Amino acid sequence: MAQSVGLSTAHFGRMFRKSTGETPHQFVLRQKIERAKAMLRAPDARILDVAVALWLQDPAAFLPRSFRDVL
Repeated sequence: MAQSVGLSTAHFGRMFRKSTGETPHQFVLRQKIERAKAMLRAPDARILDVAVALWLQDPAAFLPRSFRDVL
């Protein structure tokens, strides 16, 4: 994200947090969680499919850890 707006990573992170109240990483994680929640509402949703669709490395740990951190 920083590179796309021509800022250093550190400066972008500081400015992002100042304007949004969260780090870029927290923002991206929150967006992934919201997307996962929406995907899991589908009657045929599978946790593995959601994790793969959201580029997560550890599908087994994704739901418990990520949802607990956000909720």
